[in-house]
Amino acid sequence: MLRGLYTSASGMLTEQRVQEMRSNNIANTDTTAFKKDMSVKSSFSEMMLSRINDPKQLGPEGPEVDLRPEIGELGTGVVLEEVVNDFSQGTLKETDNPLDIALDGAGFFVVQGPDEKVLFSRNGSFTQAPDGSLVNQQGYPVLGSEGLIQLSDQDNITISSDGSIYQDEELVDNLIVADFEEPQGLSRFGENLLEQTEESGEPQQANMEKVSVKQGYLEGSNVSAVKEMTGMIEALRAYESNQRAVQGHDETLERAVNELGRPAN
Repeated sequence: MLRGLYTSASGMLTEQRVQEMRSNNIANTDTTAFKKDMSVKSSFSEMMLSRINDPKQLGPEGPEVDLRPEIGELGTGVVLEEVVNDFSQGTLKETDNPLDIALDGAGFFVVQGPDEKVLFSRNGSFTQAPDGSLVNQQGYPVLGSEGLIQLSDQDNITISSDGSIYQDEELVDNLIVADFEEPQGLSRFGENLLEQTEESGEPQQANMEKVSVKQGYLEGSNVSAVKEMTGMIEALRAYESNQRAVQGHDETLERAVNELGRPAN
């Protein structure tokens, strides 16, 4: 009885977390280069069910042989094992802003975050700081092969497909485009930024034959609002189903407490 209650409760908790994840995805539908989250569910270990009180018989050599056959499996609940990033490509949108940059292919821009922490992002909506450095929307410097990227102004800037930055036809710096062996291991830092972990491994230079830098473009979010809404409805229905199961177990327990062992009239 209690096993069924806990199994249903685990389902409710899991679907609640899925709802929260999908709500966050929908909220970032219009966020530049946002990468949606995906849920990975797993079941608790299953139990084998066998018939009990079946007779036993002697085997050929004399020892007893258990004839109780296995009749099925009993699930013991579900858990949201992890939430992973979906790094599929978003749609590229032309802006004609020379400091808007998009990546077409696998890779990440590199920025210097708080306390000089190295962070990674697909959002290439950049601007020029008062000191001339190229910065992202949060004001964090964008890193090139020579360090901070310094521009004299916003005129006559050309960025080639390999990330080379030219101003007045002179090479200023080269954008660092990083990649990881296990990008799914990257952790969300906040503000649409990512940080490396042991699971992601160390950053390495992206294969520029497989990724192209697009000046005057921004990458859109890879969230499909329709698919996320459909997923939210499915999660809601699963939550309600588990909720009804919990209510059923509660009513059965209440009857057991109030009626079992009551003296017959």
